[in-house]
Amino acid sequence: MQAALTADLRFYVFLWQRRYDEARYYADRMTTLFDKMRLPLDRWLERRGDAAFYAGDYVEARSSYEASLARRDDPNSVLLKLSDVHFKLGNLERERHYREKIYGSLRPE
Repeated sequence: MQAALTADLRFYVFLWQRRYDEARYYADRMTTLFDKMRLPLDRWLERRGDAAFYAGDYVEARSSYEASLARRDDPNSVLLKLSDVHFKLGNLERERHYREKIYGSLRPE
């Protein structure tokens, strides 16, 4: 448990220090390690997307978030992040698609 918390903290320190490439690399390493140990990868895939998003690499963030989404039981946090990515990419239709998966549609039926 302590090792898992230490790994989480290390990642968030990288983000806090705006060392986004190092955070992404660290998330990659953790994803590889979790995969070898046959542990769930979804959190580290999401974190990899977070680092890419903060670095301004929205295409890579989208890819990481989609990979995480495919493995999630509770997808809401990833759906919101995918919505933000599509907003940044200028794809407002996809942005609305993901937001409506959480909040529902504002369009009259």
